[in-house]
Amino acid sequence: MTATDKSKQLTDESATANCDGSAALRPLVTVARTATPTRGRPFEKGVSGNPLGRPKRDHDIAELARKHSTDAIATLATIMLDASVSPSTRVVAANTLLDRGYGRAPLSLDLNHNVTLADEFEGLLRTLSSSRRTESC
Repeated sequence: MTATDKSKQLTDESATANCDGSAALRPLVTVARTATPTRGRPFEKGVSGNPLGRPKRDHDIAELARKHSTDAIATLATIMLDASVSPSTRVVAANTLLDRGYGRAPLSLDLNHNVTLADEFEGLLRTLSSSRRTESC
């Protein structure tokens, strides 16, 4: 018997033996593996992946940050006015100061119109009728 045959024999025997040396039974059931993972919902329908929701904001950290706000604004102003600092850094400091002073520009507009479709239709009819009157004259 060669060395590779011996190691193969030992491997086969250890795979089928329990710790106490008795023979172990191999499972007859095999699990089929799919090539691609299942697609679709990772959770059951109606079950949230985050049942507790978004965590609440930590007010203690916000309070600590507010205590340093005057120093932070002074630092930003110093960076913005320092000619030895790179222009891109100065622009970032200026934008940050403007955002804090005037608020960030809104990403979307909040438009509340109280105009119904009937009102729009009547306005369109008035426009059409007035344009017909001017064409006929």
